[in-house]
Amino acid sequence: MKLGKNALLILCFSIIIISSLLLTVVSRTAEPFENIPVNIGNYISLYFYKLGLCILQKKDFHYDDINEDYIKRTDKKNTSFIKHLPHIIQYDHDDVYNYFLKNGVTYDNMKDRVSTSAWFIADDTMMHFWIGLKQVVHDILDNAFTKSNLVIRVDSPIIHFRCADTPYERNPQYHFPKYSFYKNALKTIEDRNGETYKKVLVYSCSSHMSNEKMVKGCSEYADKLCNYLESVGYNAKPECNSNIEDFAKMFYAPGVISIGSSYSFISGFFGNGVFLSTEHIEEKEGVPGCTMCNEWTLKGKVKHSQVDDYYDVNAVDKMLLT
Repeated sequence: MKLGKNALLILCFSIIIISSLLLTVVSRTAEPFENIPVNIGNYISLYFYKLGLCILQKKDFHYDDINEDYIKRTDKKNTSFIKHLPHIIQYDHDDVYNYFLKNGVTYDNMKDRVSTSAWFIADDTMMHFWIGLKQVVHDILDNAFTKSNLVIRVDSPIIHFRCADTPYERNPQYHFPKYSFYKNALKTIEDRNGETYKKVLVYSCSSHMSNEKMVKGCSEYADKLCNYLESVGYNAKPECNSNIEDFAKMFYAPGVISIGSSYSFISGFFGNGVFLSTEHIEEKEGVPGCTMCNEWTLKGKVKHSQVDDYYDVNAVDKMLLT
């Protein structure tokens, strides 16, 4: 059967349109999420810390009332994902308020905390603060992820390997753990989930406030961690996606292992899976200030005072293996 000239032109034109549409769909599907211009962990911990203070006062939360230098310098409330965090939350949280009241959490003992470090559980009062808010935080984040098309399911535990400016700057709240910590954490996740995992995702993005020498060292540390994980039966390779993509994946992962950071605490502790972390203990402290955190913290942290030179990767690696 011969096609007429017009029919042939229509057929060719249709093929071109359909091909173009298919290519558009494929490109959109494959397009990676872009970094959002926000220090996500600190930003969101500050947001929810301020929400908790409003609940303690039984008043409505207004985003624009967050008048701190940090929020002014990073005010990106209309950027992707962040714009889906409610700008106004009316007080309707008697259940949270009553939990606070029952467990000694008051406005007076919470209002003077370092807000961008509110993720660091310095004592039982701080722990009760976040336990009381846990369901509220989870629901708000889940809704924001949904509206941002960021509900990304993963089927493997995730290790957030925080290495960039830390540990080189020797921040008293950020330390490396020994490798045995990761092995114990993965076993705990498997036990609690009733599953055996052959793969673990190691998220290591080292550009945050770092220099070229720090980035190189962090890459070597991440590789050595993955080598250790391979030696104990896990398929592991370091990867770094966009800040918001990795944040979303940790929220929906079956387990998150944190070596200490606001980024992994917010996404992991309030997420869907098992959250485990090194103890929240500062450099000069002998024991953690939180006496009720054993459910999600494991020992193994190496203090800065034990490390002569973090740039000597091989020497530190041997210490982490012991």
